Amino acid sequence: MPVARVSPDVQIAYDTVGSPDDPAVLLVMGFGTQLIAWHDELCRLLVERGRYDGWLPTPHPPRCA
Repeated sequence: MPVARVSPDVQIAYDTVGSPDDPAVLLVMGFGTQLIAWHDELCRLLVERGRYDGWLPTPHPPRCA
């Protein structure tokens, strides 16, 4: 799974589906949940309409939990 470093302390893992020419939609899952929690059927429907993207959070320090 690809990872983008967005700051020295934060990396975002992401997944893409569909054509890179289509506009992106960012699905943000609630705190502490990974992108694999999205239902495949929802993602399939978004892809059929040219929309899908996702992310995994960087582990948060205890003060954020």
